[in-house]
Amino acid sequence: DGGEDAGFVERVGEGLYSHKPTLKTKGVTWSQEEYGHAGFQRMYLRMKSFQRFTETWATLERAAHLGLFDADFAGGRGHDGETAGDESAAAANATKKTVRVASIGGGPGFELFAAKLFFAQRAPHVALECTSLDLCAPWRPYAEALGFNFERWDLNDGGLLEKLGRAAGELDYVIISYVMIYCSNERTIDMLEGLLRKGGVKAIIVSERSEATPACGMMERRGLRVERLMDQSMGTDERQSLFLILSLGVLGFWGYEAGQSGVGDVFAWYVQNSIPAELGQAAKKAKQDIYQYLETQATRLKPAESGLLALDWWNGNRSVLVDADLSGLLVGQTLATRPHEIYRALLEATAFGTRQIIEAFTSQGVAINELYACGGLAVKNPLMLQIYSDVTGRPIRIAASEQASALGAAMYGAVAAGVYSDIGQAAKKMARVRRKIYKPNTRRNKTYDLLYREYNRLHDQFGRDPNSSMKVLKKLRNQALGH
Repeated sequence: DGGEDAGFVERVGEGLYSHKPTLKTKGVTWSQEEYGHAGFQRMYLRMKSFQRFTETWATLERAAHLGLFDADFAGGRGHDGETAGDESAAAANATKKTVRVASIGGGPGFELFAAKLFFAQRAPHVALECTSLDLCAPWRPYAEALGFNFERWDLNDGGLLEKLGRAAGELDYVIISYVMIYCSNERTIDMLEGLLRKGGVKAIIVSERSEATPACGMMERRGLRVERLMDQSMGTDERQSLFLILSLGVLGFWGYEAGQSGVGDVFAWYVQNSIPAELGQAAKKAKQDIYQYLETQATRLKPAESGLLALDWWNGNRSVLVDADLSGLLVGQTLATRPHEIYRALLEATAFGTRQIIEAFTSQGVAINELYACGGLAVKNPLMLQIYSDVTGRPIRIAASEQASALGAAMYGAVAAGVYSDIGQAAKKMARVRRKIYKPNTRRNKTYDLLYREYNRLHDQFGRDPNSSMKVLKKLRNQALGH
């Protein structure tokens, strides 16, 4: 153009690129005219393509490791996972989940290209809809050649969703590359906060040049969550970060839920309905309540000494059988059986029920190495905690607060109020465990392994057989009551 030959254009472009002004030393970067020079663009593409691609890929990898994309990665292509033939493939593509990504400062689209290949590898059932936004309009043909939309836009202008013609919830992720250093001002941070809180954006993924990125602190001061993706062991490094809303939970962790239909209620039923009066009098004489007295007596017993074994189903079974029609069972009673022996058998039965739940998880690859207990029983019944440790073969730590559920709610309230940036930080400051740790006794654990084997036999005999005596008795009871 203008009589310039290709070699001359390249040399001019190399000069423009080589004499790159820096924001730190000169307060400026390349001008829009320089960005538009064909020779400069050739150099920029040659020098920046691999750098921007690999940096974005690394950022996405680290974000994925924290669990950011778990919901997107879940599922499969199409309705049944089959893609045989062109028609099936077309149908599968039609049912792909769409994830919308906007790249700010991405110019020719290196970041989006990395995102496209990253998702193609990790989640082929996801269709990415990508838009590159940049001040430099000459990047449009490059972005469009890669299959992306392009919009000329200045981050300082705000109104990203309006520029894209999107409503709240119609943009999933925003990638910002090497431009926050120019735009870490209150107006820009206002817009980014709005994208997360009101715009439905799941995360803003930031790559920067400097290890100190002011936007990170500015977002945290507004009560938003910042995940610094680089190794922080050598000091703060904010070159790769995620901006998130707090309600996304704890990235990188899964919560699995299970439970028992009755524990403390089983003990209370026994004490209220089966304890002779003279035992209550003996407890008063010893200046103990009835639970303390039973625990004192039961502590003196060795595992299996009573000859008793129970199924802890006085209120049905929640996990793992999920059957409210099951009922409690006590095997091994004789005329010599004493109340504290039955009490210990009930404690052991609930421990066996807990072990059933633990093994349901561990059998599917979920590692459980230690247990944490909270609530009244955890504080008031040390014999129960020691039995649980011996039965499960795992150490047990106790929450310092007797109102752990209320404390957890207060922690989330503190995060929502901006006192702490995320629930992990709140937990470090507000949650405590007691010094006492219940550790399993090897000898008792071996005896409990034998008892647990018998517990499992009863568990399957009465819990899995639809025609077991337990189920028949329940039916006969309902008939007698006219149910």
